Amino acid sequence: MLQSKSIGSALEREIEALTEEPASGRVTARTRVTLRPQLECLIEDGGWTMTAGAPATTGGNEAGPDPDAFGRGALGSCLAMGYATLASRMGVEIEELMVEVLAEFDRRGELGIADEVMPGYQTITYRVTVVSPAPTDVVQLVLDTADRYNRYRDIFGRTIPIAREVHIHTHRSAAFMPAARPVAHAQKKL
Repeated sequence: MLQSKSIGSALEREIEALTEEPASGRVTARTRVTLRPQLECLIEDGGWTMTAGAPATTGGNEAGPDPDAFGRGALGSCLAMGYATLASRMGVEIEELMVEVLAEFDRRGELGIADEVMPGYQTITYRVTVVSPAPTDVVQLVLDTADRYNRYRDIFGRTIPIAREVHIHTHRSAAFMPAARPVAHAQKKL
């Protein structure tokens, strides 16, 4: 069994707290990305650090997964966690679960060599494989309901206003002093 009773308990406590104080549900998440040589990016989010890289064919040093892998991983992991948490809340046992995300795109778009080609994904498909002793219709209900409330499925599925703020300086400031070089996988800062 992949879910534990503690998942359902934790979610019920959070739901109760947000029901009592709805304004506490509005948050602003912050992730900081600093470019390093050869298209390597240091990603800092809370106490976590990760490294994104680019393949050598585009001038990168292959220091980590490329941003596409992080995007697909965000969608897939958010879906998997959503299925597991809702199944836990509904008392539906899941023994195994896998989400595979497939994204089709044309590299000419992001390279700016074909204006008629979108730079992003043309299609996204995700395949969900579940092993559960529960009846098929109950598992399907879990999946359908979880999809309806999934944050990254929503993000990928609709247009979201995006704003850019630009800050240009004539000299390097303390905000750009490099942190210690991270390893290529995610690690939690202590």
